[in-house]
Amino acid sequence: MKKSGFTLIELLIVVAIIGILAAIAVPNFLNAQIRAKVTRMYADHRTLVNAMMMYRLDMGTYHAHSHSPAQHVPLTTPMAYLNIWPVDVFQENLETTKNPQDKYAKMTIHWEPYGATTDADLRSKLVNGAGGYAGQIISLGPSRTNNGAKYDPENGLFSDGLLVTDVPGHPLTDYKWPPGTY
Repeated sequence: MKKSGFTLIELLIVVAIIGILAAIAVPNFLNAQIRAKVTRMYADHRTLVNAMMMYRLDMGTYHAHSHSPAQHVPLTTPMAYLNIWPVDVFQENLETTKNPQDKYAKMTIHWEPYGATTDADLRSKLVNGAGGYAGQIISLGPSRTNNGAKYDPENGLFSDGLLVTDVPGHPLTDYKWPPGTY
């Protein structure tokens, strides 16, 4: 009576093939995760821009800017332009000491206006690249570092830089609320 089964060589070949397939699939899976996170962040940026534009239509100005976790309260309370301010997914498990973009550890996407205090300042900002934009929505990129540059996926998925979306409008000369009064 002959027993049927697999030989050791056949099993080793199958294990080797599975190992090769895994070596190909795992990096592609990791790259897909990074691309999905970048896409999510840009979608969240677009949501924030839309909420800020609605706020501006209602109030005549953008909400105040400060480096306080409560700076976004106007968009969520009392009238909900947003239910919550989205979280920056690239800040998860990141020590705040290593994150100069978000010094106050609030883990949210950041709003940075092009504030202008005088007409000369406004003209300067318009001439030097702020023309047509009130500010920017900023979050960390896949490298999770802030080198002051804009993220460019053509430099590789893990290239340095921040994810930045411009907010349409003009640089502001005043705000609805003075910063720090919430």
